Formats: sequence, structure tokens, C-alpha cells
Amino acid sequence: FRYLTAISCLPLFARFHILEPEQSTKAKKQVEKWKEIIVMATMKAAVMYGPNDIRYEDTEKPVCPQDGLILKIMAVGLCGSDIRNLTSDSRKGNYPFIYGHEIVGVVDEVGPETTKYKVGDRLYLFPGTYCMECDNCISGHSENCENEHVAKLAGTGGFAQYIAVGGEKIKYGGIYRIPEGIKYEAASLGEPLTSVYACEDNIGVGYNDVVVIIGAGPIGCFMTKLQNYVVQKQLS
Repeated sequence: FRYLTAISCLPLFARFHILEPEQSTKAKKQVEKWKEIIVMATMKAAVMYGPNDIRYEDTEKPVCPQDGLILKIMAVGLCGSDIRNLTSDSRKGNYPFIYGHEIVGVVDEVGPETTKYKVGDRLYLFPGTYCMECDNCISGHSENCENEHVAKLAGTGGFAQYIAVGGEKIKYGGIYRIPEGIKYEAASLGEPLTSVYACEDNIGVGYNDVVVIIGAGPIGCFMTKLQNYVVQKQLS
């Protein structure tokens, strides 16, 4: 009794072997090993195929960039813009697509040219990326960065198990280490909190000011907490 096996070695190329019974056990182990490799090359993700058409399915796991890293996503926030995008034709027919931009995780793999981060680092991935060289960036309006290529490096794809971070994103910044003792879920709120801080900082909210906060959603609650913190700091 013989076994016919095919062990893939390169894409679109296979070697076939006729194995004797005593070789069958080894061959089966080899086949199982290849199965594990194939499984490891996929990940779970919430993939958008159109308005209100979100499918939780297996998709291709990103390959680690030579000058970047693979981040294993541990928590991701659900922004109001995500809900709007997922329920409308936000991509103008350009699907499938993976949303999610309030991303935190742990470095799962690093490329051979990556020196700034290492496996095991806990990172917060800010979605915005700015060149900090154009007139808008220099004048304090980085949200209007004129460098379209850099702006397109903004992080998204957080509704998945893994995300690839390229060398350019690392170069231009927007990646921060999460302090010890801070849970991933709490760290994922960093992006909306920066929006709240920027708002209060821009209008110069301080002690003895009367502030009206309309709405008690996450942003409104952040506004209240941060305002109280700012006043306490000014009084101390």
C-alpha cells in the first residue's frame, strides 16, 4: 500500500512522491506542517463589501515589510466615523476594505531593517501621518498636510487580527509606546482623547471659564473629565 503526496515548495509548483509504507508517517507529519503554515498565513477580519455588508471572515495576513513590523491588534475603538463609513458607500465601490483606525497592539514580527521597535513592544498607532515640512504642518495645521503621499500613510485596517506598519509610517511618526500598567482597551481611547485635548487647548479653556458641553457621548464625557483635570492642575 502506497501513499501519493504533494508537497508545495513554490507557488504553482509541486513535487509528487510515491512513498513506501515506512515513509508514510514522516510524510503525514510534513503535510501537517505545511497545513499549519497555510493556516498561519490567514487571519480573521471584519471585511466591508458594501454599505451594511460587513463579513467576519478569513483573509490574507499581511506580510511583514522589510523596514517595518507586524502589529498584533489587541484592542480597537469603534469611532462614529466608522459607523458612518460602514453603513454608507464610503469607498465609492472600492471594496473589499477593512476599517478601524483607533488601533493598539503588540509587535508580533519585525523586518530585518527595523531597529526602532522589537517583538513584544506595546504600541499605540495614531491614524494621522504628517510630513511636518510643508507650510500647513509648520504653521500648526498638520491636519491639512500638503504631502498627499504621507497623508495616505494614515493607519486603518484595525478591524482585524494583524496590521502591517511600513518603514515610512515609522519614519514620519505617530507611533507611541504604551506605558506599563495601561490596559490595551484604555490605550485605544488615545485618538479621540487627542481630539478633545486639541479642542480645549485651541480655545484656551481654563479656570473660571464657563463651558457648555452639548452631548454626553464619549467625546462629551472626555470633555468633562479633561476640563475638570485642567482646572485642578491650574489650581494646584
